Amino acid sequence: MRISVTLNVPNKILNPQNVIREIARVQRSQTAPDVRRLFQRTVVGWKNPPGFPNIQKIERDSIGITTSAIGTIRSSHGLTATQQYALVNVGANQHPIPTPGTTAVGGWLRFQRGYSSSTRPRVLSSRAYIRSGVFRRARSVDHPGFDPREFDAEIADQYTPTFTADMQDAINRGANMP
Repeated sequence: MRISVTLNVPNKILNPQNVIREIARVQRSQTAPDVRRLFQRTVVGWKNPPGFPNIQKIERDSIGITTSAIGTIRSSHGLTATQQYALVNVGANQHPIPTPGTTAVGGWLRFQRGYSSSTRPRVLSSRAYIRSGVFRRARSVDHPGFDPREFDAEIADQYTPTFTADMQDAINRGANMP
């Protein structure tokens, strides 16, 4: 997720290092935990949720916090938590699911037809998924696909006003430090 904002820097900055330190402090103490909480809401109830660590990068002309989905445990679909989160975020077109893989039992896929997903597009919450109906077996299945959840875009849309205000306050406080 990337949020770009335009901020007003006072004409007279007594100590630019104070401004940089204050922006970095606010990003670590406010932005990073806030954004991590928003991402964590999207995976409540997942069997194999990814973690969402933050990395702060301070360069000569920019300061930023990056939050990424990280997880190495593989699901029953053979995807890591990171891969599964990325797939849910971007969605999938209709596609065949062949027998080979960890879900196959004796060369057959075993599944229930009734299904309710745990996530919805552009909704920053998750609920338990529901499987229902009799179990079926097949050599392959045509998955109908699903719409992208766009968690990252929704978080950016929701958090940008807060982030902009927090960064502007940090600039103002840093500019007024002795």
